[in-house]
Amino acid sequence: MDNCSCRPFYTCSISKLISVMVSMLSLCSSL
Repeated sequence: MDNCSCRPFYTCSISKLISVMVSMLSLCSSL
């Protein structure tokens, strides 16, 4: 991801948030 080096606040933070959301959803669905 080259965008991470250029725009860490926009791309990286959003991607991290999405990954966290997916992990949370997976945990909730597993319960």
